[in-house]
Amino acid sequence: MRQHSSRDVPTIYPVGVVIALLFALMACTNSSAPKVTITGTDPLIIVQRFTGAHEALLFGTLTYEAGSKCLRIGPAGGGGQSATPVWPSDTRPVLIGGKRGVDVPDVGTILEGDGVKAEGGGSTWRKNPPSGVAIPDNCLPPGPDGTVMIISEVIAVTRSG
Repeated sequence: MRQHSSRDVPTIYPVGVVIALLFALMACTNSSAPKVTITGTDPLIIVQRFTGAHEALLFGTLTYEAGSKCLRIGPAGGGGQSATPVWPSDTRPVLIGGKRGVDVPDVGTILEGDGVKAEGGGSTWRKNPPSGVAIPDNCLPPGPDGTVMIISEVIAVTRSG
């Protein structure tokens, strides 16, 4: 029986490193990686397809910014910091009765003025933009970060009058 010496390890170790690096590279280019798209013109919305779920509780009022033609979610009653919503896959922009909003699969229509309660998470896309898509800068809220709310699931909608 042949005994392995420390001289045998270097010839095997680099192969293991190469295999590990290949798996890491495949994970980075996997088709399940986050995908972000821009859809619509007025309103213009950002839609995502993420494999993991963000579970922070998000809530606020859906508003429309005419200058950018983008939607925002901000504190009820206005004022304070707002964020650009990044909607779940297959969400579509809508214009109904002069109000802009979205149609979210399995939820329905959410229009400006409606309250939104959702699970998701935040990100700063002016500092850390998603790869492969150009987010119009004026679609991100003012400030150095460009905060977005990545919505994994809409839990409840409170209709405005």
